[in-house]
Amino acid sequence: MHQASAALWASFRKVGDAIAPPALAVGVDVTWWGGGRDKNSGRECIAFARKEIDGWGKPQFRRIKLTGLNRKAELSEPNADAHGHDLIAGLADVLREYEYTGNVVVALDAPLMAFQHDLPPRLKAEKSKQQGNVKRRVADREWGTSLSLSPKGWREFAIQPGAPLPPRISAIVENLQKQFHFSLYSPSESLNGRLLIECYPNEVIWSAGVIRNHEMPISRESMCAYKKMGKKNIVLPIDILQKVCDHTLRPCLQLTSVNVDDWLIAFWEWLSNDQTFALDNRFGKTGKCFDDSIDSMLSLIAAVSLVDGQAHVHQGNPPQDGHIIGPGLPTHV
Repeated sequence: MHQASAALWASFRKVGDAIAPPALAVGVDVTWWGGGRDKNSGRECIAFARKEIDGWGKPQFRRIKLTGLNRKAELSEPNADAHGHDLIAGLADVLREYEYTGNVVVALDAPLMAFQHDLPPRLKAEKSKQQGNVKRRVADREWGTSLSLSPKGWREFAIQPGAPLPPRISAIVENLQKQFHFSLYSPSESLNGRLLIECYPNEVIWSAGVIRNHEMPISRESMCAYKKMGKKNIVLPIDILQKVCDHTLRPCLQLTSVNVDDWLIAFWEWLSNDQTFALDNRFGKTGKCFDDSIDSMLSLIAAVSLVDGQAHVHQGNPPQDGHIIGPGLPTHV
């Protein structure tokens, strides 16, 4: 149990009012560089759900295989799907299915915009090499301030500098704007229409931790356990992995208006039948596909929260220097 400070609550800024249904929310665990050489890393996961007048439907999920692997890609070049065509085709399929939906919010866990910082092209992070010249954007620093005001145990989240943008992410944003008329979130623009927002799984987990921690026994380490498990291919009983997913996702889903139990059941029904994860009905394998599944749900939660009118944003001046949107608001905001 912890006591959050008044300064932390004061740092929460509401994104805006609820978006009128019908509305489609999409969360994407997007790979900044198109995955690696491991076949499981060359996929992206999409989670999506629709809100009607009577509330949210159950979420659905898809994996997208990325093509065009370039094993000789330079450190500043994407490894696969360099222009995001595979991801955009997957998103287009979802949009076609829900053609009548007026409002669409797509949340990607990547920096989507940055002010001109006159930096050389971004480099991939490698164990033996630095990322080149990178810089925290105003949005990154705004969240960093909120982290510093957080209760003990909830300040230790890594913030990935957002500038310069990874080239694959820039291409995805540009193509979604040109081909499908998406707009990047801006505090001065309407939230209606087709909207692109940036979010981060760590920030979604942090939001649940600082807003709801007094109500349940959660810690940063326990909620991020799936991330450590995702770094290794470990075979574990299905019921244990289900509890890991539930422990991370339930507090985050409780920041939204969805039926939490229904959504957790739908998520698990999909994941337990997914061949990249489930070995049989008794055992499953951790690794990147396990990690990606949870991250796509966390991204979807950020999009759902924005549609609900219950999202907050970390953004400063200039607003073009990024935004980080997360779920939930303290009760007085």
